[in-house]
Amino acid sequence: MMKHLTTLLLASAALSSPAFAADFYADAPAVQPMAEAAVSDWTGFNVGIFGGAAFNPSDPGVLQIDQDLDGNFDEPLVAPLLAAFGVAFSGSRDSGITGGIAAGYDLQIDQFVVGGIVDIAYVDYADSQSGFSTTPVNYTERREVGALATARVRAGYLITNDVLAYVHGGLAAADVDNSFTSPGNPNGVTTGGDDIQFGYQVGVGIETRVADNITIGAEYAYTNLGDNDFNNRYANGPFDDVSPAGSDLRGSDRIFDFHTVKGTVKFHF
Repeated sequence: MMKHLTTLLLASAALSSPAFAADFYADAPAVQPMAEAAVSDWTGFNVGIFGGAAFNPSDPGVLQIDQDLDGNFDEPLVAPLLAAFGVAFSGSRDSGITGGIAAGYDLQIDQFVVGGIVDIAYVDYADSQSGFSTTPVNYTERREVGALATARVRAGYLITNDVLAYVHGGLAAADVDNSFTSPGNPNGVTTGGDDIQFGYQVGVGIETRVADNITIGAEYAYTNLGDNDFNNRYANGPFDDVSPAGSDLRGSDRIFDFHTVKGTVKFHF
């Protein structure tokens, strides 16, 4: 019994010796640290393309007449304008496509991203307001967007490392074609109507990283290009009955605005 106890004590001493412990741990496999998940970095420049639709579901308004040139377009018509037009007024909006190019810079601060965007787009959108006379002549004011440029800021929050939700807003400038047609009565005089109209654009968007330097997204924007002084004066036929100088005609919807929804593809650097 004493012999076995002595043997166990000697073995225990050997196992607890520094030399044996060093050899044991040297032979044990090293524990590898857990790999950290890759974190996307949104800081940097980007360029991209986009495309979508332009539209406006609101009431397009109608053609209005200031029959005595006092600046009031809401007065009830009197004869003979009332006999010529009655209530034959209408309006319409023409939805279309949009597409363009964009460039920007973003800065990531923790889970937040702030940045700036400049873009230029083709926008196929127009609206018109008309009056239909029994003479018979149709009078139509039309506004149409050609090119649209914006300079905006955006601020967003990273829902995940690769998904950014954001709001945006800034200045807008558009090439706007204002026109007035009256087949059968070419005697109108058109004044005002700037070729370039300035306003603002605001909206929201979401962007998802699909590769190291590529994101795709969807964006909504409301664009308001404000009012202008576009006006059309007629001084013949029924228009000079109340005022010898004639009557002014214009659309009741003075604010030129529209909505866009578009898809985006961006390349980040």
